[in-house]
Parts: sequence; structure tokens; C-alpha cells
Amino acid sequence: DGLQVAFNAAYVKSGLAIRFQPPERFITVAPAFGTVPPGGSMDLTVGLNAAGLLGGEYDAAIRIHGNTPISPEREIPCRLTVTGVPDVAAMPGSIDFDSVYVGFPSTRQLIVQNRGSGVLNVVDMRVSDQAYRVDRTSLTVPPLGNEAVSVSFVPASPGPATATLTIQSN
Repeated sequence: DGLQVAFNAAYVKSGLAIRFQPPERFITVAPAFGTVPPGGSMDLTVGLNAAGLLGGEYDAAIRIHGNTPISPEREIPCRLTVTGVPDVAAMPGSIDFDSVYVGFPSTRQLIVQNRGSGVLNVVDMRVSDQAYRVDRTSLTVPPLGNEAVSVSFVPASPGPATATLTIQSN
């Protein structure tokens, strides 16, 4: 089925929203038009721009329109392969467990974010103090995505305890 869109009509309901976005323009051709003499040729400059694109393959076509009766339009396929780059971040930047009693663990959420354009592969997460634990040590985060990790503090003795969580990734 499809999506019905109302334009200039009284069709507004709570919770309905849609945004139309033009396709990404990653390919440019210059000049955009010109005249080729009989038997002649014209060089075209084709530009490919990966800015703002996630890792993956992007297909497009260069369409050349002319006035020849044999082939008034030619289509030249183009493919742009973008190698995405992950960018790891963690929120919050530090975790405060406040007061925790010996033998009573306390758990907080840490959000591992991928602010990049490629898949983030976390291969290891280690905490420098054994009183702290993470619920998993490896995970995969898609581009512009995030994953929650539980960090627990299980003190064996009273007193302050500080530690560093190290995230090893691609």
C-alpha cells in the first residue's frame, strides 16, 4: 500500500507528521548544458561528493539529452562508494554513584554513541577498578546510533573509589 498525503486540506490529527526530503545530491555535472557541433565532442566534468553521506553505495545516472533522432537521451550509470568512519562518544562523560553501601550494588546507564558515518564495533570495554563492572564488553552501533550499557558499582569496602572505563573500538 502507500501513504496518502493531503495537500491544502483540513486533515490534521494529533501524532501525524511527515517530512519530504529531496534526494541527496552527491553528483554534479558541468557544464549543465551546451552545444556540440556535428562530428564534435564536449568534455564534461563530473563531481562526486560524499559529504553528509553514510557509508555505503550510492547509485545515480547522468542523463544527456540531445536533439538527435537516433538517441535523443543517453543515460550513463554512476556509483559512489563511501567508506564510513565511526566516531565513538559516551554519555554521560562521567558517572556519579553517590553513596553506595558495601554489598549493595548500584547500577547506572552509559550510552555509547556513534556520531560517525560507519558502523562502530566496540571490541572491548574495561574498567580500571574491579569494584566496577559493565554488563557487556562488546557491541555494534550503527551510524548515528547508540547503545545502552549498564555500569555497576559493587564496593567491597567503604570509602571513595574512582575508576576509568576504556572503550576499545574501530
